[in-house]
Amino acid sequence: MNKYKRQLREDYLLIILIIISSSNVTSNLSSSLTFLVASFIYITLIYIMRGGKITKSLMNITMVLSLLSIIYYFKFSIFHPLFTFRLFVYVYMAFMSVKILKLSFLPKLVNIVYILSLISLPLYSLQLVSFSNMFTLIESIQNSIPFLANDGGKYANILIWGIEGGGAELRNCGFMWEPGAFAAILLLPIMFELSNNKFKINMKLTVMIIALLTTLSTMGYIGLIVIFFYYYYNIGKNVFLLFLLIPISLVAMMFIIQLPFIKNKVLYQFESANYINSEEILSNKEHASFGRIGSAIMDYETWKKNPILGIGGHDEAIEFSSINKKNQTYINRTNGDTEYLVRFGVIGVILFLLFLKKSFKLIAGYYKVKGYLFFIVIILTLGFSNTILFTPLLLIFQLHHLTRISSKKKVNGFTS
Repeated sequence: MNKYKRQLREDYLLIILIIISSSNVTSNLSSSLTFLVASFIYITLIYIMRGGKITKSLMNITMVLSLLSIIYYFKFSIFHPLFTFRLFVYVYMAFMSVKILKLSFLPKLVNIVYILSLISLPLYSLQLVSFSNMFTLIESIQNSIPFLANDGGKYANILIWGIEGGGAELRNCGFMWEPGAFAAILLLPIMFELSNNKFKINMKLTVMIIALLTTLSTMGYIGLIVIFFYYYYNIGKNVFLLFLLIPISLVAMMFIIQLPFIKNKVLYQFESANYINSEEILSNKEHASFGRIGSAIMDYETWKKNPILGIGGHDEAIEFSSINKKNQTYINRTNGDTEYLVRFGVIGVILFLLFLKKSFKLIAGYYKVKGYLFFIVIILTLGFSNTILFTPLLLIFQLHHLTRISSKKKVNGFTS
């Protein structure tokens, strides 16, 4: 029993480290890498303690990553140590986590997200009552923790919850770095819990859905519509009504877009795309953001020149259209789908989708549900608004098919 409890604590800590390693809550590059290395060492030790070995799959992964790194080096005649380091560490962390946790990863992830969502709701309520006082409080706590991010006044976090200004005063960041990312990380746990609970609403689902609504995230609301289709696809008996839901959902989406806080965000995305062919976006700014659509346009221009395997870590190859490159500064690209395409090219995207298909077919088989493609749609939906596809957390879902557990086999802790 003591061994089981110890392993349970180790598993939950592992998932928490994976989540933090996939977010932007550390204060600078140095502390971020330090935390990443510490997380990698912890996961490696747990992997060895649980009897993990250098398997054929791990050797194949190492050979593929090594070959990819060599190709990038000869293609651009420069070695990018930071990107190469992250490439290997992220994939190894995901691989070992999959082997350690197997399918028990899913309910444990749900439990963590549920508890942190529950914590966020009263704190968010206080944020609505007095934003300035809550920001001051969270920032003061944050300043006593050296490795936490501090951007000089716009964002403050204490790991379990964050608060953001600059237009996000009415939005819930949860435990992520911004509201959209919080919405993104809620979507899959909602689907997992919905599947595990046989499509019946319970306390966990109620809390996570309310938390998602408080993010005021356009992407999050679109994700909820996808989940609604997934829900009806599994419990609905009238196929005609399923098709009828499509125009109803489109009308609902148009209504949602007309809400002031959503409409302004959507208009900004289209307007930001017009800056692509202008130097205005970089004038008098330390950094610039093209938004989702603008990022996609910029990434497309880069991808056209590097279509097969992408650019890897060679960010110097990223196109800024007609922007004068001598004036370029830090560019914030927010479209994770096209960012992944630029990084790893068509071959990378094909493998990405193939691995997701294998993993979610396995997960759907265990849950005994239909519509594994809805999970992939959710991944692409959250990726459209967040550059988190190339992170340990999302890589776990790509490698989850390596568990190869029969749908008839019970996994310790799966129903916990």
